[in-house]
Amino acid sequence: METCTRGWAEGDENLYYLDGAGMFGDEDQDACTVDHTHPNDLGFYRMAQRIRPILYNILEGIK
Repeated sequence: METCTRGWAEGDENLYYLDGAGMFGDEDQDACTVDHTHPNDLGFYRMAQRIRPILYNILEGIK
């Protein structure tokens, strides 16, 4: 977050921050990794569900 804050302060308008804390959703988070660190298929799927709408807005120029 510090890096993003500094970049924004320096005028970088193409810098985005996405908090990873909720990437796996609210249910069955333990089923989303192979070792409580690295995502498995379900983990990557849930990450994609969260990232896709944000990335879409960025690419479409919607802030």
